[in-house]
Amino acid sequence: VAAGQLLFELTHADLRARQSQARQLHEQGEALTVQIAAAERVHAEGLAVLAAELAAARRALEFLRRQVATQRDLLARAERLGERGIVAEAELLRYRLALAEAEKDQVIGEREIERLQREGRQREFERVQARAAED
Repeated sequence: VAAGQLLFELTHADLRARQSQARQLHEQGEALTVQIAAAERVHAEGLAVLAAELAAARRALEFLRRQVATQRDLLARAERLGERGIVAEAELLRYRLALAEAEKDQVIGEREIERLQREGRQREFERVQARAAED
């Protein structure tokens, strides 16, 4: 372009189009910020619910562990009495079955805790992926 010649010319229509585009981009950015904040809130609330479930499962597991210990103690006492002929073999079988059931419940409780922990890790992983996609 030679000196003194017009390099480019902006018209009112061009300015209005750029202002409109800038406004649109700004509104989209605000909407995205609101969406991200909502997703973070939902994620945090989900983790709070999961943490409450995990705490309840841990309390239940502690109860089940005490129950297993009690059943073992009862069985040991009944077996000592059975050796003396005071407790019938059928009664000993009931104590053994009760212990086996308590141990089964304890294993189920342990698996529930593991499941909840895996679910928490999975939710965290999914949220990290979502955050990466938001950027």
